[in-house]
Amino acid sequence: MSYFKLYIFLIITTLSCQSSDNKTRYSEVESILITKTQAEDVSMTIINKSSTSEGLTTYEDYLQVELYKPKLLLDIKFNQRIYKERRDQLVSFLLDSLTYDSNFKFDELRLRIIEKERFLIFRAEKSYTETFKIR
Repeated sequence: MSYFKLYIFLIITTLSCQSSDNKTRYSEVESILITKTQAEDVSMTIINKSSTSEGLTTYEDYLQVELYKPKLLLDIKFNQRIYKERRDQLVSFLLDSLTYDSNFKFDELRLRIIEKERFLIFRAEKSYTETFKIR
C-alpha cells in the first residue's frame, strides 16, 4: 500500500512541477497576424532549399506562413469573392511588412491555412497551401 501512495505522490509532484510557461513568443508580425485573422496560432518560417539534378542546381527561397484556424478566413470560405479579397489583403499586409526587412529574403510566399477539428479523442486536420510569387 505504501508503494501505491509513493507512486501517486510522484505522479502528482511531476505534474505540478511541469512548467505552465510554455507560451510561444511571437514576433511583432505574428502577433498582428493572430489578432488580424483571429487565428489560434501562427507560424512563419523562411525556407531555403537547394537541389541538384543532373548537374543543375536550383534554389528555392520562400516564406511559409501557417495559420491555424484563422476565423477571419474560414467564416467566409464559402463566398469565394470575399474570401479572395480578404486573403489578398492579408498577403499584401505580409508583403508590405516583410519585403523591406533585411532579415527576410524570399522569392515567394506560401500561405498555408490549417483547419483542425476535434471530437473527443478523434482529430482531423485539413490544410491547403496557396503560393504567391514575389519577384
